Amino acid sequence: MKCKDTRTNVIIIIYLIDYLYIFLHAEYRRKPNLCMEVSKMENQKTTQELIEFAKASMEQTGYSAEYISALSSTWNTLKKHLSERSIPHFSTVTGIAFLQDQYNISSDCMYCKLSGVDKRRKRAILILNNCLEHETFMAPKSYSLCKFAPRFEKAFRKFTDMRIEAGLSLSTINRDIFCLNKLLNYLDSSGIQSLKEFESTHVIGFMKHLSIAGKLPTLDGAASSLRLVLNFLFDEQYVSSDLSPTVPQVKCKHDGIPSVYSKEEIQQLLNGVDRANPKGKRNYAMILLAARLGMRASDICGLTFENLKWQTSTIEFTVKKTGEPVALPLLNEVGEAIIEYIKYGRPDSEDKHVFLRLQIPFVEMKPSALHGIMNPENQTVKRSNLRYN
Repeated sequence: MKCKDTRTNVIIIIYLIDYLYIFLHAEYRRKPNLCMEVSKMENQKTTQELIEFAKASMEQTGYSAEYISALSSTWNTLKKHLSERSIPHFSTVTGIAFLQDQYNISSDCMYCKLSGVDKRRKRAILILNNCLEHETFMAPKSYSLCKFAPRFEKAFRKFTDMRIEAGLSLSTINRDIFCLNKLLNYLDSSGIQSLKEFESTHVIGFMKHLSIAGKLPTLDGAASSLRLVLNFLFDEQYVSSDLSPTVPQVKCKHDGIPSVYSKEEIQQLLNGVDRANPKGKRNYAMILLAARLGMRASDICGLTFENLKWQTSTIEFTVKKTGEPVALPLLNEVGEAIIEYIKYGRPDSEDKHVFLRLQIPFVEMKPSALHGIMNPENQTVKRSNLRYN
């Protein structure tokens, strides 16, 4: 019996050694220059200094003292937690451990599932992470993580590199990466070992697999990316035939909202905007840009003051979707609406974008916010008495 227990212990030790080897090997690959990491840690801010840096950054951006004070409650608990363990510096690992030990907030728990208090606690730690890694409390936008298996990595990486070199927007590249990651999971589950085995049945199967989620806009974007991927794989001779025509069309109804409005409906919508408040002044100018000049939501939200050429009465910018430069007439009606918003509705901010959020942080609006104005439940649409069939 004692011999059997000894054999079991030896096996456990061997597994632990293997695990330790794998972990150290991964760390070495991720951080090949350990001397530089040690030097970086020596120059790292203390936890108190990092917190003070985060507070100062948020104050400069316009966050209220009340909100910063609410986060400080978590930061004070963090300082005590690390002090009791003689840990002088904050790190991503200590932040995760703190949330788990102090509040039972698991690292794999989705943010949207947390309570309001726990969201604030996790937000406080994320802010410190951003200050530590990016020298700013807001994480910069970046490309999504590519989860490519080695046997497909060369082809998929070449495709994404080609798209990036073409100067496409971050959101478009991330849509492609989303599609590729999902496609890789499907190929793995289907037992596909080589792209040469990829057939039209797999294309249909993959689209059916995605459709289970029931999100048509996401499915529509994935279908567009998939066609481009398949066309690329054929051009680069990774597959023997062009499978892009086999990708099924995805029809989105967009909840009955029409894609084209009559002149009367546009005027009816504009009349429904309450221009007595900052939000109304901003929305009115944005709707005018879309209605009178046909600008896309992404281009409207991306407008900067440099794009407004008052001397020549033009709006000059690069279209995000195509990357092509364009110059549109700055109509008097549009110009007056923009000026009214800038003078009486725009938050006091040094952000270069014309149209900003009305809540802190005062930064560039997202296109989805402009799309939301056209939602049947939006107050502007309700006041306009527009009817969507």
